[in-house]
Amino acid sequence: ISHIGVKTDPETGERKDLLPHEVHSKNSPQDRLIELEKDHPVRVNPDGSREMVTWFADDVNSLFRSNVANTGKALARFEGSDNQREYYLQRWPIVLRTLRHDIESGDIDGDGLIESMPKGKNGFFINPTWKDSGRAYLTEGGRLPEPPYKYLTNNSDFLFSLLKTAEIAKTLGYSDIAEDLENRYVRNQKLLHEIFWMEEHQFMAPLIEGDGRQVQFIGDDVVFGLYGKLFYNEEAQKILVRLKKPDMFTKWGIRTRSSLSRQFLRTAYQLGAVWDYITNMAAEGAENYGD
Repeated sequence: ISHIGVKTDPETGERKDLLPHEVHSKNSPQDRLIELEKDHPVRVNPDGSREMVTWFADDVNSLFRSNVANTGKALARFEGSDNQREYYLQRWPIVLRTLRHDIESGDIDGDGLIESMPKGKNGFFINPTWKDSGRAYLTEGGRLPEPPYKYLTNNSDFLFSLLKTAEIAKTLGYSDIAEDLENRYVRNQKLLHEIFWMEEHQFMAPLIEGDGRQVQFIGDDVVFGLYGKLFYNEEAQKILVRLKKPDMFTKWGIRTRSSLSRQFLRTAYQLGAVWDYITNMAAEGAENYGD
């Protein structure tokens, strides 16, 4: 929270009211910072130590708000509602700042969803989402999509956070804010389905390019919407059927990208490898829809 953005800096990705992606102090492993120095905005201090703060991810604000809401609910369960309210009150100003950023600065084209641009030195950090590899969203033809990007993952986190922030607002007695966020959620949920749904594949596209084209491939990006219970039931059931086919569902877990994709690479960071936490989210997401 102490590093929340106060200005615009394309090299570090800093923007006003955006929470940081990574924070490395002079006590952090210095060998790692030396490694990052070529492409990252590492600061070298007079004593030779290195530090770095970056704001490269555009899902951090959403995750923060949802985590505040969930932590408050846990406090209410174990320590009572007074502790929950105090916890929320202390964080409410930051919650509002992050919300303002996402709704205003984060929504580049004003449609209600979040868009992203490449960040860092010469735009080397192409994908400001959890799939931060530059190759993660190559089209089936091997082309880099054109920014600005609408990610299914980031927007699933954003929609989920709207409902979570509404919960906080209700607890604090801000019923008008809660109502606005819930209405915004319903509008954005409808738009999400309209622009991301791939009728041919009965699945959600992972990314929308700047010109509105879908980047079409089967990947694990849908897991975020299942986990947040953002998809309409009919679409969710079709997504789950497709997700459990052997090109996506292995004995180790859910692949990041279908083995049938022309860009699939089993050992690649985010072009086919299995991530445990995504598989855990997929299991919980399936339970949301009775699977």
